[in-house]
Amino acid sequence: MEDRNSNSLKGIEYILKELNGETYKGAKKNGRPHGQGTKELEGGIIYNGTFEDGFFHGNGTMEFPDGGKYVGIWSKGKLCQGKYFFKDKLEYSPKDWKYCTLEDRRFWDEIQKGLKFEKEPRIKP
Repeated sequence: MEDRNSNSLKGIEYILKELNGETYKGAKKNGRPHGQGTKELEGGIIYNGTFEDGFFHGNGTMEFPDGGKYVGIWSKGKLCQGKYFFKDKLEYSPKDWKYCTLEDRRFWDEIQKGLKFEKEPRIKP
């Protein structure tokens, strides 16, 4: 039986399954995620990065089921800075956002590949 108060040894990986269904795979200290690891959260969200005393801490990436991801820096579980990328690798930027604006309603993919129109409308009067 594992001593929950012992520090993890370098190179040993632990897998923890919490009561809420979340799982953690990686290093731990004093029974908590500590160091490099991966945590699968509720809803299929996966965080891969560093932990300190059970919190997201340092560099990490949060991957979402729809293919988007957030690459950021956390401090004791709080996000300090980062960038969101859509599944097509487009980086979201709140400043100078050029896609789907009031002036131009096209999405990034439509701007890159052009708009394709059908020859016959689907709805006929």
